[in-house]
Amino acid sequence: MKYIYNTGINPMIAAQRFDQIFVGPINSTFNSSIQGMVTLRSYRKFDFFRVPFLEAIEKSANSTFCYCAVNRWVGIRLDAICVVFGVATTSICVALKGKVDRE
Repeated sequence: MKYIYNTGINPMIAAQRFDQIFVGPINSTFNSSIQGMVTLRSYRKFDFFRVPFLEAIEKSANSTFCYCAVNRWVGIRLDAICVVFGVATTSICVALKGKVDRE
């Protein structure tokens, strides 16, 4: 269990950090586009903000996918450990049925 935690926590922290880093440019580009909408329309400079905005969205989507994949990886491994523990406990209880004295 400690092995799964140690191998999963560092990539999860890094992926979450990247996710938070790449959300900032999306918000700032969107905010500046909204504030300068009149200027953008008058000079027809929509591509000036559209291309960086689409690149920022792509980076953010990639980092979010990475975070979700790492989170699932750790979750599946921990669920597998819980299932093995539950099956082992149940097997021992069934095998020892009637052999344990109750006083």
